[in-house]
Parts: sequence; structure tokens; C-alpha cells
Amino acid sequence: YLRIDYRTRRGLELLESYEGREDLSLFGTINRTLTGMGRRLLKFRITHPFLREEDILRVQEGVEELTKNRELLREIRTCLEKMPDLERLASRISGNLATPRDFSLLRKALLSLKELREVLKDARSSIIVELLNQMVDLEELYLELERVLVEDPPIYLKEGGLIKDGVNPQLDELRSIKAKGETLLREYEEKLRKETGIQSLKVGYNRVLGYYIEVTKPNLRYVPSYFKRRQTLSNAERFTTEELQRLEEKILSADSRIKELEYELFLALKEKVLQSIDKVYKNAQIVAEIDYLQGLAQIAIEGGWVKPKLSKEKVLYIEEGRHPVIESFCKDFVPNSTYMDEKQLVHIITGPNMAGKSSYIRQVGILVLLAHMGSFLPCKSAEIGLTSSIHGRIGSGDILALGISTFMNEMMEVSAILNSADERSLIILDEVGRGTSTYDGIALSKAIVEYIAKNIKARTLVATHYLELTHLEEELPTVKNYHMAVSKGDEGINFLYTLKRGRAEGSFGIYVAKRAGLPEEVIQRSQEILASFDKQVPILEKVYQESEKLEWEKAFRELQEFLEGIDIAQTTPLQALLLLAEIKEKVKERSGTIC
Repeated sequence: YLRIDYRTRRGLELLESYEGREDLSLFGTINRTLTGMGRRLLKFRITHPFLREEDILRVQEGVEELTKNRELLREIRTCLEKMPDLERLASRISGNLATPRDFSLLRKALLSLKELREVLKDARSSIIVELLNQMVDLEELYLELERVLVEDPPIYLKEGGLIKDGVNPQLDELRSIKAKGETLLREYEEKLRKETGIQSLKVGYNRVLGYYIEVTKPNLRYVPSYFKRRQTLSNAERFTTEELQRLEEKILSADSRIKELEYELFLALKEKVLQSIDKVYKNAQIVAEIDYLQGLAQIAIEGGWVKPKLSKEKVLYIEEGRHPVIESFCKDFVPNSTYMDEKQLVHIITGPNMAGKSSYIRQVGILVLLAHMGSFLPCKSAEIGLTSSIHGRIGSGDILALGISTFMNEMMEVSAILNSADERSLIILDEVGRGTSTYDGIALSKAIVEYIAKNIKARTLVATHYLELTHLEEELPTVKNYHMAVSKGDEGINFLYTLKRGRAEGSFGIYVAKRAGLPEEVIQRSQEILASFDKQVPILEKVYQESEKLEWEKAFRELQEFLEGIDIAQTTPLQALLLLAEIKEKVKERSGTIC
């Protein structure tokens, strides 16, 4: 699979947003699956996209067929809408946790599976044809469930009412006895009413007393002597008779035997299901694959997505790409294009806060991920160079329990990226170095980008406020500058959310703070402080440069004095080698101190 670590998953908000909301994640946005199996597979594929080109192309072919054959897609979705979670049912049955209703759901799933097999016979793409051929015929199991199990069985196994009539002759006979006994019971109740003249008399049943005769208190004077008192209530009394006891024994013995026999027949049915459980699992996995394909086709049709071209070259060409999650919530989403190849591997993206830098670099990462899932992309056209891994340093925070500060956590993430990325990776860096002082942040950011450009040579997107990083374009041929455009007006700036070549004019942080509602007094004071900084920075830079020059001069004098103190005439070859090693160490030590 294409490698995506946990932090990158979090940063790209693949399965849930930072607030823990699934609906604001990539999964929540693109999920068009209709079964629990397909839903779980989609989650897995989002975090484990395909690595090999042949795997991606197979999925693309299946998705493309379904986007073109809308009738086939509609029929597949109709079948899947009725499909219970076959995988979970198989798990419950094999784990001895299933209720009779689970077996009824299994029967329904097998019927839907049968219908799905018929629908898939019209497919032509290799992946769907292959999946159809791998499906195991479970018609015999379905017919057995249909023959034995009632349409709507109870939840509990030992309640009875599980097995259909005609399945077992002994069971049918016992049911007939029970039915006749209940008929005799109703006839006996009517007979007692006529004998006693008590029209409100009734024969009832509960688990404690069994069958009983209930007479209300006003009618107690009409009760015959052969009635035996069983229970006294607030407004009635309950009795029994020898004849009622004989009827009760006949009915209850039949009922008890019925439940025992039904339980035995159900266990036999369960055993037959368990013998085919591996086949059920196999079919469940195939249904998940079909659901995954139709889900990708459905979102592609809804969003007007296009099939990307795959390339073995280290390229990334996306024309008018869109972020699928943001687009689903923003009607006026502004698309942006991406052009990366061997000549422009690293993009430094500057621009104001709120201008869309972070959204853009996340967008590129998500589109590359979607392409490796075999999905179509929300763009006008795309050519995606095969990628080995996606690394993101997006957002960060401290880990209080481990005593790790925000900046330390950020540096650990960057360290993991630099030590594991390769030239086929996609690296996304958002505001690296902002957790420390400005000069340290600039120095670290610049060194990190230089290392990636010179050593790793991976496609890299760097969003930053440090305009000093834009000078790297002049030093490194594979580094290119881009910025998020803004327009200036009388009332301030307007964000255009459009990516353009070149560097930004500034960060406009104070303007963003004003839009956020900070008091006017704070805004005015910050503008005054900023103006004073603009005057001081050149002076500070000059002082720094002069102090650096003095350090070099001091180091040179020390080295000169050391060399002058050596008596060449009295120095043996071995001593000369030792002195040379000492000189080298001193130069190395001084160079490190000054740098």
C-alpha cells in the first residue's frame, strides 16, 4: 500500500475532522457505500491506498464502466440497498452470538446476493467479471433457510415459533395436539359459564399458576363446590378444577415438547450454516468490493469527477483541482491547478492568512490519495505520477502527558518525514518552524527545504509566511515560488483564493486580525509597532553581519598564530601529521561555532 502515517491521516482529516466529526472528513464526504461491508472497506482503502499501478487501473476500469452504464449502476445500488451486513452476520454466527433473527437476515442477504449475481452478468470490466466469477453459489443454503425458518422468528431461541409447518411430522403432530387442547380449553370455559351463570368467568394462564379460572368478587356466591381456590386478588379470586388440570397437562406437555423439538431442528439448521460460513465470508468480501466500486462511481457522477492518467514519471499535473470536502460545503469554491515535474519539484507557497495556502496543499495531497484508491478526481484533467508515500506536517500541538512542547512535537514530525521519505514521496509542509523564534524558524525552514531539494528530491509543497524562503528559487533550480493572490481596495484586501507564480507581497496578518473583530485600539497599536520593526530590522541585520565578520577575523588570527609557532626544521613527519590533524580540528570547531 501507499504509506500514510497517523499524523498525516489526522492532518489531511481523512476519517474525521479535528473536532472528531466524520461528516467533515474525506470519508464522510465521498462515502456513497450502501452496506456495512462497503463502508468498512472504503475506510480501509482511504488509509491504505493501492501502491501498484495495475491495482489502481483495475479499480479505475470498474468505476469507469459504472459511470458510463448508469442502468447497471442503478441495479447494483438497488440490490445493495436491501443487503444486510453479511460480514457481520457471518461473524456473529461463527462466534455463536447469533439470534434466530440473524439467521432470517442471513436468508434475506443470500436472496439479495442471488439478485446481485444476476445483475453483474451484464458487466464487462475485468474487475467486476473477476469478482462475479469468484462468488460462491449459496443457493442450496438459501433454500434450506427458506424451507425451515419462519418468516419472522422471535429474538430468543427457546421461545419456540422458529420452524415452519411441514418441516417435521412429529412437530406438526404436537402442534395439532396443542391446537386441539386450546380449542378444548375455550369450550370448557364456555361450559363453565353456562353451568355457573357467571358470564364474566374466564380461563387464563401465567407461568406461576399455570391455567386458572378467574371469578370477580361480586360473583363468588355462584362458585360451585368443586372449584378449588388457588389465589386471591383485590377484586377477584382464581380457582382450578380437576378437568382443567388434565387439560393443562395435555397442552403444556405438548408445548414443552414443541419447544424442545424446534430447538433441536434449529441447531441442525445452524450446523448446516456453519459448514458454509467460509463461503459466506468470501461472498461478503466480494460484495464489499462491489459496493466500493459503485460508491466511487456514484460520487464521480454526482461531482462531475474525471479519470486521472497515471504516470511512472515524477510528475503531478492537475488542472483546476478542487478540494472535495471544502467544495461540498462551499458553493463558490475556487479551483487551482498544480504543475510539478523534475524541473520544479518543490513549491514554496506564500500569501496572507486565510488566503487558502493550507487548503491548497491539503487538496493536492487528497487528490493524489484518491488517485491511488482508483477513484476519479474533482478536476478538469489530471496526470498523477505514482507515489510511494504521502507525508504531511499539518497542524500540531503539545503532548502534555509526555512533556513534549508544540515545537518539539513539530520537529519530531519533520524528523520522521526526512528520515522516511524517498524520491517517489509527496511531502506537505504547513508553516514549519513557526513554533520558535523568527530567525530560528527561518533558518530551520530553509535548511529543511534545502535538504529535501538536494537529498530526497521528492515532490514537496511548502506553505509558509517566511518570505525569506522564496530566495531559494534563485539558489536551487528545482524550487519554484507560488503565492495565493489578493486584490487591494480602499477597505483593505480581498482574498482571491487563486494560486499564482511568484512570491507574496506580505502576510497581511493585521488585516486578518481586524476582520476577526479585535478592538480598533489594538489594530492601530499593532500597525505602529510593525512600522517600528520595519526600521529596526535592516539595522539588526547589519549588526549581525558585522559580528559574523569579526568572528571570522578572530578565528583567522588564532590560526595564523598557531601556524607561526610551529618550528618546521625541528618537526618530524609523524609530528607534522599530528599537527595537521589538530589544525583541521580547530578549523572545524571554529566553523561550527560561527555557523
